[in-house]
Amino acid sequence: MTARPPHPSGRPSRPYQLRVQASDRLIVAEAVPGSLLPRSCPERHVNSDGSFCLGLEPFGCTVDQVDDFWAKLRSYLLCQQFADVRGLWPTGRWLSHGEAAHHQLAAEAAAERAGLARRYREALEFGIGRLAGPLPAGGCSRRPPERRSSRRLALEELVDAEIRRREAEVAFADLYLNWGPRCCRTMRVCPIRDREAAAATSTVPPTYSEDRKWV
Repeated sequence: MTARPPHPSGRPSRPYQLRVQASDRLIVAEAVPGSLLPRSCPERHVNSDGSFCLGLEPFGCTVDQVDDFWAKLRSYLLCQQFADVRGLWPTGRWLSHGEAAHHQLAAEAAAERAGLARRYREALEFGIGRLAGPLPAGGCSRRPPERRSSRRLALEELVDAEIRRREAEVAFADLYLNWGPRCCRTMRVCPIRDREAAAATSTVPPTYSEDRKWV
């Protein structure tokens, strides 16, 4: 099939030749992998098998799910065109990889309750602010829960979830590198490329630092 989703202005986008597999769930990929998109790229949400990562949950074949599928596919392809031009995933669309994505959602929910949604988003996408730096492990307070404010409890949930997210990102990158795919060199910032470079010059495995930098 050919997909050419319109931009918000109505201007047509570039055409993509896609293959959609429908069984118990919907799977979409380029008909010829690597034609317009990388064969595999976590930063651009292309899975190691070339399929598109359109969300955390797989799409089924019910009418409601199919409608959601096409909406997500349109948004996804427009994000890919943004990445083609700027080497970045669009702001507000950033999502962690693998299990880290679930921890990110938990952290975002806690950040919303703590009144820190914007600051957490800036920490995730731009690596700025205190939430992008070192975080205290094991909780932020020694007070019993009943003596902590709701905001304090939300803040502690945010910190715990963000620590788990970072750990899960490290685990994902380790697993991804073991699969064999290499960086596609299409993004300005790529932890996989940084780890490949570090591995080429050192026998010490690279690690994830507290400021969201791969070293």
